[in-house]
Amino acid sequence: MRGESEIAEMFEKHMAKCLSKRFKEFLSRSPKNCTYNQSMRLREKGTVGFCQCADVLEKARGQVFVCDTDEIAGRCSYFNCKNTRDGVKKEFEEILRSPERCGEEYPKLAVLIWVLMKNCSVDLSISIRKHSSLLSKIKGLFNRG
Repeated sequence: MRGESEIAEMFEKHMAKCLSKRFKEFLSRSPKNCTYNQSMRLREKGTVGFCQCADVLEKARGQVFVCDTDEIAGRCSYFNCKNTRDGVKKEFEEILRSPERCGEEYPKLAVLIWVLMKNCSVDLSISIRKHSSLLSKIKGLFNRG
């Protein structure tokens, strides 16, 4: 059986990995992350992204400008990311606060949180005290509104 210290370390590493992946997804130059992009569902085409930037539309001379790939968004000089690093981190913490959402999006983290919460409420041994700030953060996630 793994000790609390080892589980806390696993949690910390996995949480950092999940947050890093989330930063990559929500801060990348992708149409879904651009403030000007509006996705519309079209029959037989699926979901297509259209640029709503006034400067782009002016240059397109009244025609619609389709922006639905990372390649197009990556080359666009008007790209404006609608997400911030702090916002992505805050949303991640909100997900961790909600057992249901955490279980859906990050099942491994949910299990590790559950194990850590269960163990730390029973026994604050020396190995747990080593990670007390981490455990306080975990408890804080669930105690906030």
